[in-house]
Amino acid sequence: MSPLYLTAPSIPRHNSNYDNENYDLIVKLNDVLGSATSFEGPYYSANPDTVSRYKITDRLGQGMFGQVFKARDLMKNKDVAIKVLRSKFSYFRQGMLEVAMLSLLNDAYDKDGSSNTVRLVDHFLYHSHLCIVTELLGKNLYQAIQARNYKGFPVNIIRNYMKSLLQCLSVLEDASIVHCDVKPENMLIDPVSKKVRVIDFGSACFSTYTLYTYIQSRHYRAPEVILGLPYSCGIDVWSAGCICAELILGIPLFPGSSEYNELYKITDMLGQPPDYILEQGTTTQNFYNKMPTVGGRIKYIFKQPFEYEMENAVELEPDKRYFRYRTLDELIMRIPMKLSDNPLEDKGSVSETRQSMLHFIHGLLQYDPESRWTAKQALDHPFITQAPFTKNWQPKPRKVKPVKPSLISGIEFQKRCFPGLKLSHRLNTQEYYDIFTASLQKGEVVNISSSNPFQLGPMTPSSFREVYAIKSKTSPSPINSGSFSRRSCLVKTPGPKPPNMTNSPFTSFINSPRGMYMSPSLRINSRGDYDDDVSAMSFCRSKFSSAVPMKQKTKMDYGGMSVNMGFLPSTGHGQEKEVVKGVPPEANIPIIPVPIRRNEPEQEPGTTEYAPVFIFDDL
Repeated sequence: MSPLYLTAPSIPRHNSNYDNENYDLIVKLNDVLGSATSFEGPYYSANPDTVSRYKITDRLGQGMFGQVFKARDLMKNKDVAIKVLRSKFSYFRQGMLEVAMLSLLNDAYDKDGSSNTVRLVDHFLYHSHLCIVTELLGKNLYQAIQARNYKGFPVNIIRNYMKSLLQCLSVLEDASIVHCDVKPENMLIDPVSKKVRVIDFGSACFSTYTLYTYIQSRHYRAPEVILGLPYSCGIDVWSAGCICAELILGIPLFPGSSEYNELYKITDMLGQPPDYILEQGTTTQNFYNKMPTVGGRIKYIFKQPFEYEMENAVELEPDKRYFRYRTLDELIMRIPMKLSDNPLEDKGSVSETRQSMLHFIHGLLQYDPESRWTAKQALDHPFITQAPFTKNWQPKPRKVKPVKPSLISGIEFQKRCFPGLKLSHRLNTQEYYDIFTASLQKGEVVNISSSNPFQLGPMTPSSFREVYAIKSKTSPSPINSGSFSRRSCLVKTPGPKPPNMTNSPFTSFINSPRGMYMSPSLRINSRGDYDDDVSAMSFCRSKFSSAVPMKQKTKMDYGGMSVNMGFLPSTGHGQEKEVVKGVPPEANIPIIPVPIRRNEPEQEPGTTEYAPVFIFDDL
């Protein structure tokens, strides 16, 4: 019987035939992924002292980042979700940042999951792919909307979902994390609690170190992102406001077909952004003409479609009207609304609920990020608390938390966290993983903007350093993510010699920080014709059925480090590694921009073309 491939296309092309043409790992039904079967071995995992085995049972999704599978944890006998990133080094670095954020949330800011952030179970390397294991949840919010035939939800369910989302965004604010892709597809419904958990931190960044200018799915994109202004956690609150409206409407509030059309729909519904916002935008000129007026003032006029098409050499789709009413006030005050699907609970003042919901959405959709409510402020709104609503309700003043920017240079970071370490080559996947996870234990987050972890200063927010400082004082036991208990193998650390190991073949590696597993060797190989920093290990890899411990062969001094040069895990015989000259430490390694997953039409499997919907007065 031929194997059932879950990856498409399934024809081998890259990475010693482990990957297809898109650098996706080729996975079959019932394949077992984990540190027990990986080429890299248990050391390159969240819990190096144990092994993991995850039996693939289904594919849950696929995107630009890679694939997501449903799997059975054979060690703990429970179902999990595994995100397998593509083996391109840029995706790998972004994935490591996702690991750092999930570790920070799971280990410090949302330990018990009560704030609805997804639970991180494990992470490991598998044939040069970063695999992130999380809890398995139910269907996403978009699927729930589909199941209702795009008719929207009753108010009691909307309130529950919005409270869950805002609780998550509140803890993200505390941790200085911007999700950057809040949308119904990334909100999974917990089948037990019926709350939603926020997933997919693959595009996230720290508010103190924003990475990209093109972020967020278009229908939930904040105006400051479209106009090219600095952004922070407020863009996630804007997305939350869009989602709240969608939960009652059944379709997106601003279903723009392009960025131009998205901004047009926003301004058509909410009015034009204030001039001081437009003046600060670096891309305002793409959408507005500046017209001088009497008195020397500048007036901003939204460009006509033909102007935008001529200037950008594109053809816009004709604008589609989905609602009968143009303003948000008319829309919310006139749409059919139910307080509950249960007739016995469908009691109360619908009029007051409408006014409360409208006021709530307006607070989330303020143009000015400084005037827009924070998630904490929104959680106190009567729409969420079900307290009596009055039109003059105002949130408590936002608490301004001083942010201390990181002033550590890359050189200082290297000296502080890895004294004596000298890099004379471009790191492969294993080495980068090792340095990144070891840095987390030292309270620093490697700057993923460069393939050289020490070229730029770390992107560590104060929230992370505060957690590290507390953990350093309390000396906690190992925690769930493993990030704070890991130590780098690149800097040798003396340790006590285990008893009764004198005759063991692993005796020479008793100083390894990971018990009987040796400190993995640096593998320096020709890069071939790869177009990215794919792990150099792929060039000397042999197929194998399971990982076996590596045995010491020789030692050599490479770039100031004592490096173990050993046999590769293979079918039983050793294979020499070809050592080539590396890049000198002072070389200016170019920064490789990290792509992010974008939700444009050709990349939006979860977004449908909606037929016009006309909403009439209540019957």
